[in-house]
Amino acid sequence: TGNIRKDILSITAVHPMREDAVDSLLKRAGRDWSVIRTMIREKEILEKSFEGEKFYLRKLNHHQKFQ
Repeated sequence: TGNIRKDILSITAVHPMREDAVDSLLKRAGRDWSVIRTMIREKEILEKSFEGEKFYLRKLNHHQKFQ
Protein backbone atom coordinates (compact mmCIF):
# COMPACT_ATOMS: atom_id res chain seq x y z
CA THR A 1 0.00 0.00 0.00
CA GLY A 2 2.99 2.27 0.41
CA ASN A 3 2.34 2.50 4.15
CA ILE A 4 4.74 0.02 5.73
CA ARG A 5 3.09 0.06 9.16
CA LYS A 6 -0.33 -0.61 7.66
CA ASP A 7 1.11 -3.39 5.49
CA ILE A 8 2.76 -5.09 8.46
CA LEU A 9 -0.40 -4.84 10.56
CA SER A 10 -2.49 -6.28 7.72
CA ILE A 11 -0.16 -9.22 7.16
CA THR A 12 0.38 -10.01 10.83
CA ALA A 13 -3.36 -9.89 11.51
CA VAL A 14 -3.62 -13.02 9.35
CA HIS A 15 -0.42 -14.85 10.27
CA PRO A 16 2.92 -14.25 12.00
CA MET A 17 5.82 -13.05 9.85
CA ARG A 18 9.28 -14.55 10.13
CA GLU A 19 12.15 -12.16 10.71
CA ASP A 20 13.54 -12.69 7.20
CA ALA A 21 10.15 -11.86 5.64
CA VAL A 22 9.92 -8.66 7.67
CA ASP A 23 13.46 -7.75 6.64
CA SER A 24 12.61 -8.32 2.98
CA LEU A 25 9.46 -6.21 3.21
CA LEU A 26 11.35 -3.39 4.93
CA LYS A 27 14.07 -3.44 2.25
CA ARG A 28 11.52 -3.34 -0.59
CA ALA A 29 9.88 -0.34 1.10
CA GLY A 30 13.25 1.39 1.63
CA ARG A 31 12.76 1.34 5.40
CA ASP A 32 14.79 0.04 8.33
CA TRP A 33 14.11 -1.84 11.54
CA SER A 34 13.29 1.36 13.45
CA VAL A 35 9.74 0.93 12.12
CA ILE A 36 9.48 -2.47 13.80
CA ARG A 37 11.05 -1.26 17.04
CA THR A 38 8.52 1.58 17.18
CA MET A 39 5.61 -0.79 16.48
CA ILE A 40 6.78 -3.08 19.29
CA ARG A 41 7.25 -0.16 21.69
CA GLU A 42 3.75 1.12 20.82
CA LYS A 43 2.38 -2.40 21.38
CA GLU A 44 1.06 -2.77 17.82
CA ILE A 45 3.02 -5.97 17.22
CA LEU A 46 4.82 -8.56 19.31
CA GLU A 47 8.17 -10.23 18.75
CA LYS A 48 8.20 -13.91 19.69
CA SER A 49 10.82 -16.63 19.34
CA PHE A 50 9.92 -20.15 18.26
CA GLU A 51 12.38 -22.93 17.54
CA GLY A 52 15.26 -20.50 17.24
CA GLU A 53 13.54 -18.08 14.85
CA LYS A 54 11.95 -14.70 15.52
CA PHE A 55 8.39 -14.02 14.47
CA TYR A 56 6.32 -10.85 14.47
CA LEU A 57 2.59 -10.88 15.02
CA ARG A 58 -0.13 -8.36 15.51
CA LYS A 59 -1.06 -7.72 19.09
CA LEU A 60 -4.80 -8.15 19.36
CA ASN A 61 -6.60 -5.79 21.64
CA HIS A 62 -8.64 -7.65 24.24
CA HIS A 63 -11.59 -5.44 23.24
CA GLN A 64 -11.51 -6.66 19.64
CA LYS A 65 -14.26 -9.09 18.80
CA PHE A 66 -14.06 -11.92 16.33
CA GLN A 67 -16.53 -11.74 13.48
